[in-house]
Formats: sequence, C-alpha cells, structure tokens
Amino acid sequence: MYRIAVVCTGNICRSPMAELALERELDRAGLASSVEVDSGGISDEEHGNPVDPRAARVLEREGLDPSGHSARQVTPQWFQDHDLLLAMTPEHARALRAMAPEGAQDRVRLYRSFDPQAADLPESEQGVADPWYGGAEGFESTWEMVVDALPGIVEHAANRQGPEACRTSSCTWTPRSPSATPRASPSCISSPSRSTGPTSSGSTGAPGRARPRWPGSSRRCCP
Repeated sequence: MYRIAVVCTGNICRSPMAELALERELDRAGLASSVEVDSGGISDEEHGNPVDPRAARVLEREGLDPSGHSARQVTPQWFQDHDLLLAMTPEHARALRAMAPEGAQDRVRLYRSFDPQAADLPESEQGVADPWYGGAEGFESTWEMVVDALPGIVEHAANRQGPEACRTSSCTWTPRSPSATPRASPSCISSPSRSTGPTSSGSTGAPGRARPRWPGSSRRCCP
C-alpha cells in the first residue's frame, strides 16, 4: 500500500479539496486498493472542524462529498504512516521537513511539483495560496491548481506500484529514480472538470481571525 498525505495550514480548505479530488482520480485509475490518501494541517487551530463552506461548495459542485471531514494536525508519526507528503506551500514543506525523522525529508514534495505547468519552477514559486482570506473566486483558483497536478500524482503513485498496477490503471509504467520530476500522462486518468469562474487569488483580508502559528514557534504560519 502506497500512502499519500496532502498538507496545508489548518486542513479545512486546500488539503481536503486535494484529498477528495485525488482519491477519486486514483479510484478511476484502478488504484484505490493500492493507494491511500488523507490530509492534515500544520496548525492545530482548526482541529476537529469541517471543510470550509466555500471549499465545500466547490467540492459538492464537482460531485465530491466533504461532509465526513474533520481537520487534523500533522505530527512526526505521519512520516511513519505515509510514503509521500504533499505540501501546499514552500512554508508547509519546510515545516514538514523540520519535523521529519532523519532520512525522511525526501518524502516531502510540493503538491504543484506534479503539475507540468509548475514542475520546472523553483520550489519557492510552486505554492497554492491560501484562499481562506478572500472570496469564492480564490477557491475556484485553488480547485484549478488542485486539478492540474492530479495526473502527475496518479502517474507517480502508479509507478510506485510497478507494471502490474499500471496495466490495471491504463498507465504506462516507466521506472523512475526517486528524484525524477514526474510528468503528467493524459492517458493515466480522466480529466476532472475545471471551473469556468474567476481565477484571481482573492487575497483580501478576513477580519476576526488571527493567522495560526507553527507548533512550538512564535512565527506566524504561512499563507
């Protein structure tokens, strides 16, 4: 079993959107029995909370059900329980690598490093901005970035299973080194629908909510 976790700040917007989208695409690719997906947050501020209503509306429109989600905080134990941790921003990636046991830092990747449009960018430019502070358009932009990386992640997971799994999922298996940059394979999965709505990041502030802090640190969390 190959185990993937998607990680953002509070586990109520970006990471659950990606978790549910990726879970469906793995199922469509015939990998549901060999790849598991879940999600978590760096901060514990949202612990136990459901998906943000704006994210939920996008997911429901796309045929996904977020009703069973309950936000969780990532701990060092997650490196024992997961093979790949997909960070939504470089700041999340740094926090994950800081808590990783020795030799496990390479399990952390930026989510958008699997998006062919972003794979060649420096890691500092591969982030998915936090839509929480803006309006609905920010969640549309987040959904589009989530969708764009799905084929590459599914191909990566299929390659980790070997040629037998790839035959099942209609992927083309190509042995890769762990450091190789995955490329999306259009034949690997079906194409999820992308929003036709606005694509601006919606970065206006939201009153009444302080930015959560990294565990054990006085520094504010990343966007």
